[in-house]
Amino acid sequence: MQSAGCAILVAGQYLDTWTIDLHAGKYEALCQRAGEVKVYRDPSMDDKLDLDPSTITTGYYGINLHAATRNEHQTSTVVGKWSAGCQVHASADGFAKMMELAHQQQDKTGRKTFSYTLMDKWFD
Repeated sequence: MQSAGCAILVAGQYLDTWTIDLHAGKYEALCQRAGEVKVYRDPSMDDKLDLDPSTITTGYYGINLHAATRNEHQTSTVVGKWSAGCQVHASADGFAKMMELAHQQQDKTGRKTFSYTLMDKWFD
C-alpha cells in the first residue's frame, strides 16, 4: 500500500498491457508488465471507493488480474490487502477459464500480451 492510498483501476480499455507471469510469486495470472494503467488513489482506505479525478496517476503499479480463491468450484468476495488495486476473479472456475484462454492465445497466435476493458456501468 502506498502512502498516497490504495490504487483503484480507472475504467477504460488497456491494450497489450498484461502478460502471463506469477502473481505475488505464487501462481500464474495476467500481470501488468507490458504497459501503463491509470489508477485513482484512495487515501482513506475505508469501505467506500473514492474516485476523485484529481488523484489519477499513470504508471506501472502491479495491477494484476488474479483469483480471489484457487479452490476449484469456489467463490470468494473477500478483498484483502493482497488484492489492492488488482482486478480479481471471485470464481476460481472463471479465473481458470481466463488463464486457459490466455494460454490458447499464446499457443495459437504467438501473442504474449493481453488487453483488458473495465467498464464502470452496464448498458441495456
